[in-house]
Amino acid sequence: MPLTVYEKHNVKGGMNAIVTGFVDYNVLNAPRTPKATKLVPDPKPEYVIALSEFVIKGDPELVEALKETAYANGQKISLRDKSPFAPVIFGSDNRKTTGDAFIPEGKCVKAGTAVHVHVQTFDTPLNVGCGFDALKFATPLDQVEVVDAGGSVSASVFDQFEDQKPVDWSE
Repeated sequence: MPLTVYEKHNVKGGMNAIVTGFVDYNVLNAPRTPKATKLVPDPKPEYVIALSEFVIKGDPELVEALKETAYANGQKISLRDKSPFAPVIFGSDNRKTTGDAFIPEGKCVKAGTAVHVHVQTFDTPLNVGCGFDALKFATPLDQVEVVDAGGSVSASVFDQFEDQKPVDWSE
């Protein structure tokens, strides 16, 4: 069986890193349950944040393992946390809240928002787990923009090509 990215880089429980970047996608107010797969038939709900233009600082083994999980030619990274508790959120003013208290249902942090994410590892019965427990934004908490989840799309996108002839797939 192949090594996990954490085994490959000799990551142990209790390691820490800070990932700094710009929010690309996030679910920080309530855990979402990913779709089941052959490898994970019964996935646990998770909090998620994806960052672009990121930098990682921390324990060297963990930094190397996290770099290996980057995608989009190394320009993006997704961090997941399966804790039953919403992540702690700080503003640059060090005011503290939690994702479930700060972000209303159906909302998310605006894409492009600068953020630091604290990532930590922990020992599990089988191997090493990794998650995030806290975020710190580059602005005071009351200036962090929260927007509708799903962006600015509306039902009108389906009307824009109404006058065009449909494609004939039989040709």
